[in-house]
Amino acid sequence: MPQLKPGNEKKPSPVTLVPISYTPPNSIPHLIADGENWQSLAARYGLPAVDIIEMNFKTTDPYEINWYLREYVSCNTPTADGYNWRFSTAARNGPSPRAGKIFVIPNWTTILRAAKEATRDSVADWFRGALIRGAQVRGSALTIPIGSVSSVFTTRWQFTQRLRNGGASDQVAEKWADFLDMILRSYTGQIHTNVPNAYPPYANWNASTSPPPMHATPFMLLQDMSGHNYVSRGFLRPQLQQYLGNAGDPAATSMANAYAVWLSSGFEIIRPAVKVTQMLATVHKFPGQLVSGEAFAPPASITIPPIPL
Repeated sequence: MPQLKPGNEKKPSPVTLVPISYTPPNSIPHLIADGENWQSLAARYGLPAVDIIEMNFKTTDPYEINWYLREYVSCNTPTADGYNWRFSTAARNGPSPRAGKIFVIPNWTTILRAAKEATRDSVADWFRGALIRGAQVRGSALTIPIGSVSSVFTTRWQFTQRLRNGGASDQVAEKWADFLDMILRSYTGQIHTNVPNAYPPYANWNASTSPPPMHATPFMLLQDMSGHNYVSRGFLRPQLQQYLGNAGDPAATSMANAYAVWLSSGFEIIRPAVKVTQMLATVHKFPGQLVSGEAFAPPASITIPPIPL
């Protein structure tokens, strides 16, 4: 078993020993990885390295820190000089209940900004990859049945990376991606609209010329897989807190509430210009004819109005 040079570890006294189950208030766990160190954690989370150390072990004694790193964090790779334990991905597999974990205090303001930016771009990419099946157009009326829109959250890696760059831990970034994936899946399953007067130019279009310009169709985010209520912050906030596991942190609660308000209102702001006549033009249907059962991708020319940050 790897060891440090003699005299470089010291178990804290019973009076100052931090329980292995101790979790600093309002903190989140960071899973250490190869190549990381106290300085890289400090840069990522915007905290002085000494503050992160004291928050976790309530000491700045380097010998006691080494003991905690081996016994609690399960570090088993010495530095080249043999004086200290270094972070490694392998520590996550250690026997300790704290294996591989260093607790940090996240900057939720910075993370929120990164999450908004990443969400906005991911939603736009999600829509651009959507397929609409079973749309029905008769004259000026349009119906998109529930469950007729399909798309996939293809930008998950980019989303999580942007959150990490904003100061989120790997776990928070992945859990947040899970949350957004859940929302988009629910959104996809429940998209529906019936707009009888949205497409009056279509009634006089004979498919021999370019389709006339269309009004935008509002797509709304619905509450769940069976209901028809618009998502509210009262639904999104506890869902987000559950995914992030920070319901007890006032700062995280405030962040989750702000994100939920922004997301629920943002989806209502997104009114994609689904130019149904452009999508249906290739089948050359004439006014009054029913068009359904086909699969269409939104034209590449469609632009998504960005959700204000």
